[in-house]
Amino acid sequence: MKRVFLLGCLALAACSPSLTTAPVTVPDPLGATLTQDAGPNYTTLIYLPGKALTRETVAHLVGPALRVNDARCLPEPAGLACKLGLVTANERRVIHVSGLSSASVDGLRPDGSKVHVELK
Repeated sequence: MKRVFLLGCLALAACSPSLTTAPVTVPDPLGATLTQDAGPNYTTLIYLPGKALTRETVAHLVGPALRVNDARCLPEPAGLACKLGLVTANERRVIHVSGLSSASVDGLRPDGSKVHVELK
């Protein structure tokens, strides 16, 4: 009887939807940010590296009908990758895009630590 009960419980567990939570994004300790300013025809993405520079910086853009007029942006499997390169602490990088649904920026700090910020 215990086996039948256990098998029944396992079968119900296999059929029930699993609960998943979205990953928690931790703010960059040195203050890197990615923000947007939505206009009538396009969105302006603004990346600020915070208190220290980032190198090998790449913005990843995702959307159903992405359009950019920027030679730094090339196709990647999920959308576009825009190579921003070295961004010093007092600089900002701007990308004008339409058809955007999400964006993130990845880079490296001088000490080799990784930077990952997502569009809020």
